[in-house]
Amino acid sequence: MRHLAVTILLAIFSTVPMAQSLDWGSVLQQGVNEVIRSINNPPAPAPSSPRPIYKPSTPSSSPPSPAPKASKARSASEQKVDASIADMHGTPAKFRTFFNQLKKAVAASDKRALAKMINYPLSVTRDDMKIFTEKDFIDNYEGIFTPSVIAAIKKQSYADLFVKSSGVGVGSGLLWFRGICMDQSCTQNRRVPKIVAVNTPATESNTAMPVPAQPPAPAQRAGAQVIAGVSLPIDPVPGEFGSCKNIPAQSGPGLLTITGSLETDDTHCYRLAGRNGQTIHIELISVAAGFNIVDLAENRYELEFKAKNQPYDIMLAHTFPHSRLDHYKLHIAFK
Repeated sequence: MRHLAVTILLAIFSTVPMAQSLDWGSVLQQGVNEVIRSINNPPAPAPSSPRPIYKPSTPSSSPPSPAPKASKARSASEQKVDASIADMHGTPAKFRTFFNQLKKAVAASDKRALAKMINYPLSVTRDDMKIFTEKDFIDNYEGIFTPSVIAAIKKQSYADLFVKSSGVGVGSGLLWFRGICMDQSCTQNRRVPKIVAVNTPATESNTAMPVPAQPPAPAQRAGAQVIAGVSLPIDPVPGEFGSCKNIPAQSGPGLLTITGSLETDDTHCYRLAGRNGQTIHIELISVAAGFNIVDLAENRYELEFKAKNQPYDIMLAHTFPHSRLDHYKLHIAFK
């Protein structure tokens, strides 16, 4: 009760303006009214901050993942080589892997590994060598991979490779490799890098080496018709390879062998008339040349395909420019 009286008095003096004369009855009533209002409408309590809830930390069940390793940036020169290979030969990653395998095999003098990296027949600058098989290469390894060739490969870096349309050069052209078509699709991303030429320096080509015999013709060619390429008539309608000589049409199964000689930087073109569903097998026996057929083969030595009712132009050319005179036999089997 005493507390209420004090509260009323405080309310009176806090609400009454100072004056010379006061109406104490009115003042008392005003104070009572103020107290009643404060009781009926108490001020809202100030919000209190919630107490933080303590949660003990639990150790992670697995160790933190290691930070990813930053990939080694390729130099501008390496990127330029990649771009040239992608534009002319195929997938750069395949060529980088092949180049590293080449250096590794040479450093280890691994003849058998190198023999599997070659596209046969291998073009070499030595007239006393004919490299048709892996065995030929292994038997003549020292005469092909001479000290100069080996030193050039060991010294060569990927960034300094010489890339041109005919291949990728190592050691200023001592060794060349390129993408070889391994099936009929012959798309760039399916080409396989292979060594296609080794140009042994003349100063290291004096040692006489055994000359492997040219592979004998398969038995099924015994009844083949042999025709000299120069005797075939030229088709008046040029194709993608220019003028081509017409191969005699075959209405049924048969064997045909065309012989010829490719001069330096020369090409020969033969036109074959295909029949729908006919199986045609082509094999070129040559030291330094390969054949091309539009949409079917590029720098190949053997191919079998199902023909359509259309002409097929077979263009023979040296694997690399400035190759020496090359005598060839083009075997065609119609099945």
